[in-house]
Amino acid sequence: MQHLPEEQVQKPAVPDEQAVQLDIAAKLEARNKAIAAAFGILKGKDVFPEDGLEYQLEVRAEWD
Repeated sequence: MQHLPEEQVQKPAVPDEQAVQLDIAAKLEARNKAIAAAFGILKGKDVFPEDGLEYQLEVRAEWD
């Protein structure tokens, strides 16, 4: 196998830390918007109980 001289080897550009942080922030924001949109569909439909613990105890009482 033949190797190129060091000066001819193209090295990948490494993004700076700020660019990486902005990319992560953008991805998190998009994820949060998607989650909010998914749960927003059910908002006000009385699908989710007001008190999750009370609901859990009520459902478990049915098993007794």
